[in-house]
Amino acid sequence: MGRDKAVLPFDGRTLVEHVVRLIHPRVDDVVLAARAGQVGLPDERVVFDRAPDRGPLPAAVDALDVVASDVVLMLAVDTPRLVPALIPLLESRLADADVAVPWVDGHPVMALSVVRRDAVRRVAPRLAEGAGLRDLLPLLRFVAVTEDEMRTVDPELQSFLPCNTPEEWAAAVSGSAHEVTSRVEHSS
Repeated sequence: MGRDKAVLPFDGRTLVEHVVRLIHPRVDDVVLAARAGQVGLPDERVVFDRAPDRGPLPAAVDALDVVASDVVLMLAVDTPRLVPALIPLLESRLADADVAVPWVDGHPVMALSVVRRDAVRRVAPRLAEGAGLRDLLPLLRFVAVTEDEMRTVDPELQSFLPCNTPEEWAAAVSGSAHEVTSRVEHSS
């Protein structure tokens, strides 16, 4: 999108402040993974990216080192229409798996998943080889959370609206819904 999504204005605050406010009632511990030098972040613990050209994933995995819980919500900042009730649904589906991952339009959405910290740490060395979360998924015990299951708490699957272009951002800000096939960008 050519801009730092975390500090885009949303509902009277920055996007990252909005998303943190959404999840705070549902999680015990918030740790932000951010690019080195990023400014405008809310008053939360922050782990800065040590691998600046690798995207947000290495910092997100590093953030697992400072989270107290073994079960962790991994959430991308560009989820302004997140339905918080989705979090306990994902947690309830985790059971004995390593990852509870939403499956939308036939693809895993790792940017909004519940993971076991130790399981992700176990496969994290593959990140140094250039692997993405989707590459790591086959190495983990995972449960796919279906669209039908998620629609019980998020009927329009608004939690998965993309915000990767100015047009998608405008739709997210206005609250417009898209068809599922236009929501999911097939990236890790």
